[in-house]
Amino acid sequence: MQVVNLRAEYVQYLAETKAFTTDLLDVEQTQAENYLKNLTTSDDLDGVAKSVRVVRGAPAVAILAVAHEQQADLIVLSSHGWTGFKGWVLGNVAQKVAHHSPVPVLVLREAVLVSAYSDVARSFRALVMLDGSDLAEGALGPAAHLVAALSAPETGALHLNRVVELPPADSQQSQLMDATAREYTLSQAATYLRTVAEQLRAGLGADLKLAITWSVGAEEDVAHSIVRTAEEGEPGGSDLIAMATHGRSGMQHWVMGSMTERVLQATKCPLLIVRPHQNGSAESERGSDHSG
Repeated sequence: MQVVNLRAEYVQYLAETKAFTTDLLDVEQTQAENYLKNLTTSDDLDGVAKSVRVVRGAPAVAILAVAHEQQADLIVLSSHGWTGFKGWVLGNVAQKVAHHSPVPVLVLREAVLVSAYSDVARSFRALVMLDGSDLAEGALGPAAHLVAALSAPETGALHLNRVVELPPADSQQSQLMDATAREYTLSQAATYLRTVAEQLRAGLGADLKLAITWSVGAEEDVAHSIVRTAEEGEPGGSDLIAMATHGRSGMQHWVMGSMTERVLQATKCPLLIVRPHQNGSAESERGSDHSG
């Protein structure tokens, strides 16, 4: 799909006749259709059912409308596009689509899904961020299915991670949090992740033949910890980060425009953004293959 809209360099001509504007859009549409048709001949798409769609309008709105019309299970887009077109920049179209999309959105930035096309024998690995809430667990099902598809015929891997947010070192809350309280909090987080990992191994992970691992961290800056774990963690970092748009405390904690947006802006890894169902069934996503 491609959205046809006037680029920034055409703005000075908008005061001209309506016919002139229409002519420009007609040219853009023809070029877009030819471009997409050429893409369908790519060897990478052999054996894949393909259709082409060019629409006019506001990019984010158009993308969401076509995704709904096509009953898409996933939206894939880049965080950067036309350098002269203000719509295709990080924090604008990609953010708007991810914020409003009812289906998972895969945002590609600098990195590509290399290991899926590599000759190196290594599992395709996704870092799935959890915070103890059912809403954050909404990313588990889509991440598991995507990793399984990208890993085939090899075995994929999910690494579950939870970052315990510590108060700033110079704050009153930090002074009140002694070593015992910190260890208890970390222990609770570890127990939670162990339980989720075991349920995944017995359910969806087993069905999709995924390796499941987990880890707990403690940081003042959660977003920074997520990016560092994904890009520098072992073994060899992660190929993908998966996060829900909402997490602990519902709208108040992992809300798009806060944690997820910060990770989107900071990481070089592809980011799978999932809007969980508010009445989500996290248990069914852990234990069955009906999600995603």
